[in-house]
Amino acid sequence: MRILEVRDGFIKFETGKRFVLSSFIEVKDFDKKYIAQVVQTKRAGEISIIYAKFLFINDGELFPYDLSLPSKNAEIEEFSYEDLSKNFEYKSPVVVGPFCNSDNSLKLEKECFNKKLLVSIDENKIKQKLIPNIAKQFDKYLIIDT
Repeated sequence: MRILEVRDGFIKFETGKRFVLSSFIEVKDFDKKYIAQVVQTKRAGEISIIYAKFLFINDGELFPYDLSLPSKNAEIEEFSYEDLSKNFEYKSPVVVGPFCNSDNSLKLEKECFNKKLLVSIDENKIKQKLIPNIAKQFDKYLIIDT
């Protein structure tokens, strides 16, 4: 994996591996480890161009992203959702469904539904799983317009 650009809280790199949207990467620099989430992928033959947004600093536990930037010599590795989710505590978890291409469940804190939450779904089979799952957990509080 080769870093092409790092700026404004984003990283752009090329790789021969395939990444799915919303998956996570760890960018290991000399003194910091960054956790970023894939927000865009483009395919050019056998090479993928990946854009990811920095979310956290990983120092054994997660800290908010501090606006620093890794060097272009940093190493990039895949970072599993399982490893990321170990760092979150939930008072009232809502199981939304499976995390992208995984058997692991994506959980959200119930409080996030009190804010403006946007969920974009472009596949009917995912919509058919997600809507009933959320509806079961919010049956008294939620009206869904599809």
